[in-house]
Amino acid sequence: MANLTFLLDEHVPSAIDKALQRREFDVTTVQRLGMRGYPDNLVLQRASIETRVVVTFDDDYLRLHHEGNEHAGIAFWPGDPNAIGSILRSLMSMNERRTAEQMRNWVEYL
Repeated sequence: MANLTFLLDEHVPSAIDKALQRREFDVTTVQRLGMRGYPDNLVLQRASIETRVVVTFDDDYLRLHHEGNEHAGIAFWPGDPNAIGSILRSLMSMNERRTAEQMRNWVEYL
């Protein structure tokens, strides 16, 4: 199964970015795209264009999903943002269980 690709929201710890890169995932961040401070709907739209799952702690993305905004997937972590190991394990598990097509317009609660 091909790896999912990710776009990390601006509040996701850089340790997640580094850990995913070490495991050879295609991952980028809001900061690398020059989108820090951009409205969430624009970040979601950019991720959708690039077929990237947005990884976030921000429940505004859940609202955008429930409003019917199209997206390539949202991986939502409702817990402690510093639980790096748990977040990483959850993302890796999601990658093993879901394809990019299955993630389309899907929210995965990590």
